[in-house]
Amino acid sequence: MAAKSKRLLKVIDGIRSWNISSSQQNTSPKYAFEIDEYLKSEHFQVGRISVHGFPYKPTCIAFDPVQRIVAVGTKSGSIRIFGRPGVDCCIYHPSASPVIQIIFLINEGGLVSICSDDIAHLWNIRQKNPEIVHSLQFKREHLTCGHLPVGSSWLYLGTDKGNVNFVSVQRFATSGYVINWNKAIDLSQSSHPGKVIQIAENPQDPNKILIGYSSGFLVLWDLKTKQADARFKHTDSLFSMVWHWDGKSFLTSHNHGLIATWLIRQPQRPVSIICPHAPGEVVPDDYTFYEPIRLVEWLPTRNGEPFIIFSGGGRSSGAQAIDNTTQSSMANANLSSTSSNNSDPSEIDPNLSPGIVSSSHMLTIKRGKKLVVLQLDHKLVQFVALSSSPYASETMDPYAVAILLQEDFVVIDLLSPNYATFENPYPMDLHSSPVTSCLYLVDCPGDLVPAFYSVSSRRHRTQSGTDTEPEVFSNREWPITGGEWHLNNQPFSELIITGHADGSVRFWDASDVSLSPLYKFRTSKLFGNPSTTSSRIETGSTSPSDTKDLNANYSNILLETENDPFAIRLMYFCPDSRKLLTASSTHTCLLHFSRREINLETSVMDVNMTYDGLNDIGLSCSGGDAFSDDHWSTLETPSGNTTKDGIQQSLPHVSSGSASSYQSVSPTERDLRVFVPIYQGSHHWPPGYQPLLICRVGIPGLSFESNLRSSTTPAYSCLIPPPSITAISMSSAFGLMAIGSEFGIAIIDYIHKFCLVSVSSSDLLSGGPVHPTGSSTTSDVKFNDQSIKFLLSFR
Repeated sequence: MAAKSKRLLKVIDGIRSWNISSSQQNTSPKYAFEIDEYLKSEHFQVGRISVHGFPYKPTCIAFDPVQRIVAVGTKSGSIRIFGRPGVDCCIYHPSASPVIQIIFLINEGGLVSICSDDIAHLWNIRQKNPEIVHSLQFKREHLTCGHLPVGSSWLYLGTDKGNVNFVSVQRFATSGYVINWNKAIDLSQSSHPGKVIQIAENPQDPNKILIGYSSGFLVLWDLKTKQADARFKHTDSLFSMVWHWDGKSFLTSHNHGLIATWLIRQPQRPVSIICPHAPGEVVPDDYTFYEPIRLVEWLPTRNGEPFIIFSGGGRSSGAQAIDNTTQSSMANANLSSTSSNNSDPSEIDPNLSPGIVSSSHMLTIKRGKKLVVLQLDHKLVQFVALSSSPYASETMDPYAVAILLQEDFVVIDLLSPNYATFENPYPMDLHSSPVTSCLYLVDCPGDLVPAFYSVSSRRHRTQSGTDTEPEVFSNREWPITGGEWHLNNQPFSELIITGHADGSVRFWDASDVSLSPLYKFRTSKLFGNPSTTSSRIETGSTSPSDTKDLNANYSNILLETENDPFAIRLMYFCPDSRKLLTASSTHTCLLHFSRREINLETSVMDVNMTYDGLNDIGLSCSGGDAFSDDHWSTLETPSGNTTKDGIQQSLPHVSSGSASSYQSVSPTERDLRVFVPIYQGSHHWPPGYQPLLICRVGIPGLSFESNLRSSTTPAYSCLIPPPSITAISMSSAFGLMAIGSEFGIAIIDYIHKFCLVSVSSSDLLSGGPVHPTGSSTTSDVKFNDQSIKFLLSFR
C-alpha cells in the first residue's frame, strides 16, 4: 500500500506541476521586456484654462475709472474681471460664499471683496494670476457693506449690529477705533437704528463720513472729534444714499419710491421729497403703492444739469396702471446686447397689470425735468456709473452707466441723445439659448477663421448702413478698455461650434484665452408653422401645388409635444469644404458656405427610416441587447478591430419577420408623414451659410391611415414620430451624408438628392443582403469591408 500511495502522489504532483506551468504560459505578459514610461498619470492634471459666457448668478459690480476695468461678483464666490475685448480673468475665493461687495483700490492694482461668510479679502490683481494677499474674519458680527475712499489707507466696514470697524489696508487688521451704534444715535433715541446700509465719505472733508442705517436713520460722523456732527431721520426705510460733489447736500432713496434731498445745515427734515414715477410733482396720497428705490446715483456734469440715475421705484403689482398723461416725458427702450426674445418669462411678475413694468426690470435716468425709463430684459442686480474722474469732490462727467442684469451685461451711452447701448464685445450671450451640442476643432485651415470674420463684418456693415432701422447701438467705442492683451502666437487656430435649443448655430474663435464670436446662423429660419404655411397659400406667395408637395403630409404633433423641436442635437463639420451638417430630433440640415448673396429655393428630401418588426430587434441577437457594449465587445478581434466575419459568426440569421429594410423603402416620399414644415419658395440668403439640403425623417402614411380606421381617438394621438436621430456623418469627397437612428441607418447622396441605402440595424448586423432604396429592382447589395467599417462608425 505504501508503494501504491507513493505512485499516486507522484502522479498528482505531475499533474499539479503541469497545470502550474500551463497557467504560467497563459498568463505570461504579451511583451518579454518592460517599457520604462517616463510620463505617468501624476504628470498630467486637468485644469481650468478659461471661463466663457456670462457669470452665473451675479451679485455685485465695481468699476475702476483709472484702469477702466470692471469686476463682477457671483453667488458661487467667484469674481470675473473684464477689460478691453480679449481681457477676461476669473478668480475664486477659498469658500463658495456669495460675494456681497467689491471695492477697487483705484489705480493700485488691488481690490477688496466682502463675502457673506463675514470674511474680507485683499486681492493683488497686478500679476497675471491674481492672488489673495490678506483675509480678515469677523466672528461676532456679520458684514453688510464697506467703503474705501480714493487714496485712503483705511477701509470702513459696516455690520449688522450697526457698528463701523476700521481696517488698515497695509496690514489688513482692525484698529481699536470703532463707531458703535449707541454712540451714533441721539441720547433721546432708545431704539436700535438697524444694520449699516452704506458708508460714504464727504467729498470736501475726508474727516467726515456719512453712515446710513436700515431704519432710515443717518449720522454725519467726525473722525477727529469722534462724535456726531448731525443726525438725520426719515420715516421710511433707507436703501441707498449719495453725496453731492460740493459736500453740502446728499440724496437718500427710500421705500415706497421716494427720493429725499438733505442739507447738512438743516438736519431736522429733508429739503425736498419726490416720487419720480408719480404722475405729478407732488408726492401722491397713494405713494405706498410704489416699490422701493434700491440704488441712486447723483452725477454732476460740467455742462448741463446733473444726472440722477436710480433703479426701482415703479408702481407695485397691486396698484393701478400709471397714468399715461404724466407731465414728465417718458421714453421706453428695450435694452439688451442680445435679442429681446431672450428675456426670461419666469423673472417677470405674473401679477403685474398690463402696461406696468416690474421695477426690478427697469432703470430710470432723470436729468432736469426729463425722465427716461429704460425697460430691461432681465432682472436688474446693480449698476455703476462710468466717469472720467475717480474723485467725488469734482464734477465727474459721467459718460456711461454699466448695468448688471441677472443674465446679461449692458452699458448705456449717456452722451447719446437717445441713450443708446454699446455693442457688447464679450461673449456674454453664449447661453442666451441653452447649448445643446458642441464641437471643438483644432488646427483648422488658415483661411477658415478669417472667412467667418469677413462675412460677419460685412453683414454688420450692411445692417449698420440701412436707414430704415432705428439706431440701437452707440457709435462710440466700448468704454471698458483696461488690461493688457497679448496676441496669440500659436501657428494653428482653434474653433468652437455650439448648437443651441432655438435651432441656432454659433461659431467662436477659441485661439486666444477668451472666445470671440465669429458667425451665427439660425436653422429655424428654414422652417415654418401651420399658420404661416396656410397664410402663404392664401396670399398666393407660393403656389398651393408646391406647398402640397412638401407640407401636405405634415403633422404638428412634434411641435406640440416637444419643448425644443428645432434644438441642434448633433453637428458634423468639414473644415476643408466648410460644409456643416446639423441634426435635430427628426430632421437634418446640410449647409454650405458661400461669400456671395443668392436667391435660393431650399431643397427638401423626406427619408423613411421606419422598419417592420422593430420590437424584434432586441430579441434577434442571442446575447441579449444588440446595441449593448457587452455585445459589441464580443465582435472584436484580439487586435481590437471589428470584422465582417465576426458579425456573421456571432449573430443568428434574421428571419423575414424581423425588422426589414426592404419593407421600409416601399412607401414613396408622398406617402411619408413628416413633422416639421418647410418654408416655401425662393429666399434671399446673405453671404455665409446657405441651405443645401434638408432631410426630414418620416413614417409611412399607409400605417397611419390604418391606425386611424381602427381607432376612435383623435388623429394626433395615433401618430407617433419616428425615433430620434442619434448619429450623423458626412463625406465631402464623395458627396455622401449618413443619418443614424436607434433602428437603422440611411446613406444619402446630397449632390443628386438621392437616398442610396436605408437599412435597419438588424439587417446590417446579420450580414445578409440589403436592398438599396434607390433601385426598383430586388437585386441584393453586398457590403465590402470598407462599407461595413463606415456603417459601424455610427454605433
